[in-house]
Amino acid sequence: MIVQRAEEQGMDVPGDLSVLAYDDQIATLASPALSAVRPPRRTIGRTATALLAARLAEPERPVHCVRVSPTLKVRDSSGPPRTR
Repeated sequence: MIVQRAEEQGMDVPGDLSVLAYDDQIATLASPALSAVRPPRRTIGRTATALLAARLAEPERPVHCVRVSPTLKVRDSSGPPRTR
């Protein structure tokens, strides 16, 4: 909807506005195809499952903080700003 609203306002995507999606499941279906921040879902799922199992086995264990880095998939909806 962002791309559609931008175009209704006379903006060009990506010339005037770059648009990014979070999670890459349907980003390619948009027109133009959206660039997307892609979280590593399997890693997140496996890590969450392992932490839950560990917590159930040892309820008093210390809290763990896990950082999972996403990747960026660049597509047609993003680019350098238009020179005026």
